[in-house]
Amino acid sequence: MEMRETMSGCGSRWLGARGEYRLIVALGCIWLLAASTPLFSQSLVNVALHRSFTTNGSPYGNWRGLVDGVEDSDRAPYCFATDGAKRLPKWVVIDLGAPCRVSKVNVLNSYNGNVRTVQIYWSMDGEKFEILREYIFPQDRLQTLSHSFPPREVRFVKIAFADTHGGGYGGDYYMFLREVEIWGEPGTVGPPAKVDVRPQPDTAPRWLRIFRHYAVRSGTDLKLVVLGDSVGVPAPSADDVRPFGQLLADLLAEQRSVADETGAAQLYLTDLSADRQGVHECLARLQEDVLAQEPDIVVVALGLWDSLSTDRKGFRDRLNGLVARLLGRTHAAIILVTPPPILADEGKPFYRETQGRSCTAAAQAVQAIGELNGLPVVHLAEAFKETELDRSQLYDDNLHLSSLGHTTVAQRIFNLLK
Repeated sequence: MEMRETMSGCGSRWLGARGEYRLIVALGCIWLLAASTPLFSQSLVNVALHRSFTTNGSPYGNWRGLVDGVEDSDRAPYCFATDGAKRLPKWVVIDLGAPCRVSKVNVLNSYNGNVRTVQIYWSMDGEKFEILREYIFPQDRLQTLSHSFPPREVRFVKIAFADTHGGGYGGDYYMFLREVEIWGEPGTVGPPAKVDVRPQPDTAPRWLRIFRHYAVRSGTDLKLVVLGDSVGVPAPSADDVRPFGQLLADLLAEQRSVADETGAAQLYLTDLSADRQGVHECLARLQEDVLAQEPDIVVVALGLWDSLSTDRKGFRDRLNGLVARLLGRTHAAIILVTPPPILADEGKPFYRETQGRSCTAAAQAVQAIGELNGLPVVHLAEAFKETELDRSQLYDDNLHLSSLGHTTVAQRIFNLLK
């Protein structure tokens, strides 16, 4: 009995020593392997950083921050946006410059919304793409889709937008991403491969093109068109008030007369502002009254009447369509003007029409469309605050501006053009 206990004790001690020995040997092997073989993750870099990319859409202004390394911005130029055309799917293809050994793709959505179903594809030749992942982003919530996979040789990565949540910044069909990161081992950059995608459009700012045009052709005639609603016309009882369109034309004509010693250049004004006119009415007359004239400057001052109409929720999409047609069919400098705050004075005319209504949503839509298309925006709420006048002095009634109001609008627009 004692012998068995002794043997049992010796056996336990022997087995314990052998187990420790095996553990030491195993750890040593792991250490040697780690020391002699570099881990793959140690060499991973973002191979998409500052690489070129193409999209199947039309120009999307200055919203180009797809692979700029800035992950926390929802505004241009650090955020990416497609155009707002009602066309799906939309996509963007990132060219890594050379085949890279890739093992992870990160896609960062944006607070600007709309992006719903996203598909990640990879390709070596830019023509045949294979899908890596499909994911549905939530609306109005930031997320990072981080998709890892066994390392593979990749030259092109395609991000496709299959559908839209709608209700996002600027319009239902603008697609936003804060960033796309592609992690892997960089390859040796070679000549560009053939890619069957549309090339990037001319990125020269519209203001630069306009400057070149008029710097070369100084002294030419100038055509100014104003598209406005009630904000662009005097009150029915104010016969002595000149609308801001006429005041702006006078300011421009005076400036040009100083620059043009011959006095031969003419300025032609077509003021299409009208009471109770919304974007829908402007779209109906756009071809005949605006595009056919080949204008040089178009001022769009809409949103007041649309904010009072029953279909005010569709204002953003209609205005986006109007701006898209102007951008696509003219070389004009386009200036957007936000609707002014509603006066809401029950002692003045049109109080019943404006009671309980606000232009804030329409003003935000104008701002968004201006940012997305790289267009200047005149903010009337800010302009009126900066005058340090009582608001009632800027209005003749709840829908129409006074002489001081029209002068303020004209001067703010002129400041962009002088």
